[in-house]
Amino acid sequence: MLVTMEIQRDWTPSTLAKMSASSGFKYRIRRMKPRDITRVAALEQRVFADPWPAMAYVQELYFNPIARYFVLETWMTSPKLRSLLRKQAFDIEIQGFAGVRTESGRGHISTLAIHPSWRGYGFGELLLITVLETAIEMGAKNVTLEVRVSNEIAQSLYRKYTFHRIGQLHRYYKDGEDAALMEVDTSASGYEEWLKTQRQLLERRIAALQ
Repeated sequence: MLVTMEIQRDWTPSTLAKMSASSGFKYRIRRMKPRDITRVAALEQRVFADPWPAMAYVQELYFNPIARYFVLETWMTSPKLRSLLRKQAFDIEIQGFAGVRTESGRGHISTLAIHPSWRGYGFGELLLITVLETAIEMGAKNVTLEVRVSNEIAQSLYRKYTFHRIGQLHRYYKDGEDAALMEVDTSASGYEEWLKTQRQLLERRIAALQ
């Protein structure tokens, strides 16, 4: 099993758990930095049909003071396993990213993505909470986003965080698909505290994978 895994780059928390009881991993969400742009752009190419070019992130990070971008990093914590497998398979990896812009009391989530192999574990939800909390800290009273009308999984997640559809953008995406425009009232009574509770629950769930 170790031999076959040494060339697998799309490892997941569940895969690691099956390999060894000591094959834990660590993760963190931090502000995106210019050095991350190449890896973020590569992941963008993988997950989106109409990805942003790398220069879009250069513009956002260097020249947009109302924007905040974050990356999800993961890395291996088992020295024994690292010595058995190819080291590069367990270097720090960017498995997701998200961004939000906030101006004049309004926030807008510009992007949110998770590597396909890391979906379903709560990391995308954790990134969503991060950008919502950031927008609130920057004074947003409401936050909007666009999502493909066919992406029911994403829309279900957004509805969980009380986003509701306020419109539809005709042929918004390059392939001609419409976008649903969704909005959440982040100034609603108790919403910020509820976000904190959701973060705590998610972090406990993810800790069980480590």
